[in-house]
Amino acid sequence: MLGLFGEMFSNVGGKLKIIALISFFVTWVGGVIGGLLIIINGSTQMAVLGVLVILLSVLPAYLLNLPLYAFGQLVQNSDDVNYRVYEMNEKAKK
Repeated sequence: MLGLFGEMFSNVGGKLKIIALISFFVTWVGGVIGGLLIIINGSTQMAVLGVLVILLSVLPAYLLNLPLYAFGQLVQNSDDVNYRVYEMNEKAKK
């Protein structure tokens, strides 16, 4: 039981970064699908709007997921620093 929770909460920073990347791609694909639906179901003027939606959908996807990715990076860096300090203390004890 403890092993399950140990694995679930290990490398949290890396997992947050993966979640942010998956969320980015899902959001971006949703924008592309929305743009394609506008193109298919609309007139010529709506087709221009659909193309704009497709091209510009990457920006909100990026901006919405950037904080989660950055937080995952901070957690990962904190873990790295903590491990290096631990190694230095172990070497100092010898």
